[in-house]
Amino acid sequence: TFTITDLLHDQSYYVRIEATDAAGNMAQSPIRQFSLLPDPPSSVVVMGGDGRVDVRWEAPPQDNVVGYNLYRAIDDEVNYTKVNDGLYLSGGLVFTDPGVTQADNGLHTYHYQVTAVDDFGNESLPSCEDPVAERCVTSASWIIPEMPAMAPDTSITMNIFRTTGIPTY
Repeated sequence: TFTITDLLHDQSYYVRIEATDAAGNMAQSPIRQFSLLPDPPSSVVVMGGDGRVDVRWEAPPQDNVVGYNLYRAIDDEVNYTKVNDGLYLSGGLVFTDPGVTQADNGLHTYHYQVTAVDDFGNESLPSCEDPVAERCVTSASWIIPEMPAMAPDTSITMNIFRTTGIPTY
């Protein structure tokens, strides 16, 4: 396991892994481009009214967030469904759910998650109504690509390169 630190949300990164065994055989992974996910929106508040539900939230700290997606689960549903057609661009950070009408008054409990989308098209993990709830616990990982076979019984040294521009190695 390794950790790359000091990465910025508003940059794209390129990584290649090189392995060399004691016999001098070298293998390289393909170059992978990645960028960090924006932080999820915080302080999500749901306000119900007569035939309407408004969702408010606070923006994540990244400067490159360009919009939001909103997801809804009704009553005890586990899966959330996206409720906005396109990226929600309002600077007011308030969304009125068009799928709720007066006919829904008193019939359902609505649950919402909000995600942030950055200028790379990355979507954040969802906000949570209850951050300690089990269904809010998420993790992300990056799988190291498979490397060609190397000489047996040798140690492998791995070098990780990162750059914020087009790779020149």
